Amino acid sequence: EISGNVSWNWTQSQPFELELSASAVEFTPLVPQDPGKLNTRLTASGALQPFLLRADLQRLDGIILDHPFEASGGFHVEQDQVFADRLVLESGDSRLSLDGSLYQEDGVSFSAQIESMEQFSDELAGALSAQGVLSLHPDSPRISATLSGRQIKLGPVEIGMIETRELAQGAGDAGSEFIFTGLVLNDRPVESLALRLAGRTPLEDIGLAVLAEDMELNLALKGSINDWGDPLNSGWKGALSEFQVSREDGLGLSLNRAANLEWSPSRTELEQACFSGARGGSLCLESSLISPDEIDFHAEMERIPLALLELTLQSDARFSQVLSGTVDWSRKSGIAVRGGARINIAPGTVKFEGDDDVLAETGPGVFGFELVDGQLRQGGLDLNFPGSGDIDLEFSVPDLSLGTESPLQG
Repeated sequence: EISGNVSWNWTQSQPFELELSASAVEFTPLVPQDPGKLNTRLTASGALQPFLLRADLQRLDGIILDHPFEASGGFHVEQDQVFADRLVLESGDSRLSLDGSLYQEDGVSFSAQIESMEQFSDELAGALSAQGVLSLHPDSPRISATLSGRQIKLGPVEIGMIETRELAQGAGDAGSEFIFTGLVLNDRPVESLALRLAGRTPLEDIGLAVLAEDMELNLALKGSINDWGDPLNSGWKGALSEFQVSREDGLGLSLNRAANLEWSPSRTELEQACFSGARGGSLCLESSLISPDEIDFHAEMERIPLALLELTLQSDARFSQVLSGTVDWSRKSGIAVRGGARINIAPGTVKFEGDDDVLAETGPGVFGFELVDGQLRQGGLDLNFPGSGDIDLEFSVPDLSLGTESPLQG
């Protein structure tokens, strides 16, 4: 049932007033898999020239996703900006409140308290709370937030605890560090993950520190949003200023000097970034991705330990081989994929962690391929196993357009 009154004066600014009541309004057709009902009583007023709207929710309640909810407060629209006026949404023990406007200097203040995320989905669990202020005003952007939680599950991701630590680095230069502990990512345990957001303006100083089993990763970005009037489309520009990954046994890789980095929805570009590794190894790479289908990638490596794969793969195998060579991949709009690789493999051994017995010994080898006009014309792997035999593999893929379904010949 829907009822109400509307009055409108079509002279001058064309002011209007509205009273609306609705009960047991079903919106199942909008979300067929999640039936719901809505009851509301609101008043609104405003004008058409220029457009102005102010709405007051005297009553708003119902059922969404099989959960009862109620809301209070209101909102208004002025000068093409939407303002929340002490808007509160509650469902069970969970509560969300908003006040302000995203594009004003004061921003929009928010507060969220979710006691049990299980009520929203079987893929979610735990308690989460957040509060802060967000402003996208071009002259004074601001992101200030605190986040906390416990026993959280987000699909395949589990988080034991979330905490927030406030940072004060200098005059006008502050931020927050969000600390996640007791994580499990796709069945891999991670002791802690810390995300740092700091700087005089938001996203000026971004840091990431990860501690997982016997591996440690530290990464830092320095830069800024290109245009806070349109932050998502304008993108971010700066530099990869720090990258270091290491293991307790000394295996690792670290960035030699800062490398320019640029990101936007249509373009991602990393200028030459060079890294030093254990055993005198080095790696240099540069890449660009232009949406939707243009890619350029180039990498050169010298004595890079194959064991670096152990930092990303869950395996008890330990490799002593080192790799040297180049990799190129290029795809332009209207032009077929081109590229190639030649990787020399130094002699080494394969063992299981904690076991001195050699599982396999390899002699010198080489892996490579050549891509021309979208065809993998030739590829091969030549690897010697002293006293056991050799692998001598040659292959080609005449048509790469089918991706992983492309037929392999050789």
